[in-house]
Amino acid sequence: MIATIVSPFQYWPVIRKRYFALHKLFGKTYVYAIIVSSVTSFYLCATTPENIWYAAGLGGFTAAWLVTALAGMYNALSGKVEAHKEWMLRSFVVTIGFSLSRLLEDIVVNASLEVNRVERLTVLAWVSWILPLAITELFIIQRRKNKQKSLSVRFVVAENNRTSMSVTTLQNSTYAKKAGISAAMKSEI
Repeated sequence: MIATIVSPFQYWPVIRKRYFALHKLFGKTYVYAIIVSSVTSFYLCATTPENIWYAAGLGGFTAAWLVTALAGMYNALSGKVEAHKEWMLRSFVVTIGFSLSRLLEDIVVNASLEVNRVERLTVLAWVSWILPLAITELFIIQRRKNKQKSLSVRFVVAENNRTSMSVTTLQNSTYAKKAGISAAMKSEI
């Protein structure tokens, strides 16, 4: 519950930019809440009276939640901002997946369908996190491709028969690192 409440504030640009200490505090609260919730969720997986496939789906859900949050925190602490953003987006989607699962359970499980309740719960335990996470991964891949296209680096031949490299257009120093442009080359600009 705490992770669900805190997570939307992490995407609010005002908090991230103006109140970075608050962003960090909310981030730590988010991850620690997920760690505690994951322990209890794994316990529920091990003791559920439902079938093994439901327990496995819930266990996968919990593992995805824990791994994405920890990977996001690790990348933040390592200074890998882009990777941090991607992992936290995945984590947010899994966090919202728990609410989605509950909503779908109320709609689908309580509906008068021919399939029994346990089978519907089992499908929901898998679909509620795999499908949203797969869609998010496609979004992240597309975003990476768009960023790669926006990188515009050109090399030119200098005057006086001397060959040097200079960057004529550079939108972000992070992209320069990815493109292998050294600090010495940047200083020639």
